[in-house]
Amino acid sequence: MSLLQAGVDTTVIALWLGHAGVRSTDAYVHADMTIKEKALALTAPVTARPGRYRPTDKVLALCRSSLKELAADPAKLRMSGRHGEKSKEQMMALVKKGSRRIVVDGVTYRWRVRHKPTYCQGNGWTPLTFAVEDATTPGTALVVQAGRPHPGNWFALPTQPVLPADVAQAIRTALARGWTPLASGSPFRLELSNGSATDEDTALTTGLSA
Repeated sequence: MSLLQAGVDTTVIALWLGHAGVRSTDAYVHADMTIKEKALALTAPVTARPGRYRPTDKVLALCRSSLKELAADPAKLRMSGRHGEKSKEQMMALVKKGSRRIVVDGVTYRWRVRHKPTYCQGNGWTPLTFAVEDATTPGTALVVQAGRPHPGNWFALPTQPVLPADVAQAIRTALARGWTPLASGSPFRLELSNGSATDEDTALTTGLSA
């Protein structure tokens, strides 16, 4: 952070830290509040009052009330985070471009890994996700959590790509757990790390289309 604040170019910092590219170093730029404040100061209108935002007593009271409510019922916090990640996963449409075919037990499927990570995947908070559907008659899609970080994560976390063997394993496990690829319905979600799916996970709503 001190190097960034001193104006050292990120490419130089990336070389010193041994990063493969500046993409890994960019995460530190996004995390530095001083750099953000300087950038915002340059864009502030001349009529704006200088200094940091100071919330009113009404805003602070609302925040305290919300925190107390979440502390009393932690399930609400977990559900809000789950909905936020679902909205990101809705962007991963299983289109033909970029998808790959795989034949498992005589049936042809199409599968696709999201090229760019979601915000949570980029930070390493949620695992790599890929989607599968029947290649001939798309119905209920299968959404699989691979149990490892996304290759495009912003902190160079060690990971491995999704292999066809992983996809085949996920398909067989999901079929055994009740996935019906030819029937229409909400996407079926599976955690590849332990091969388990819950009723709550199967209600995931992602925008998967042919």
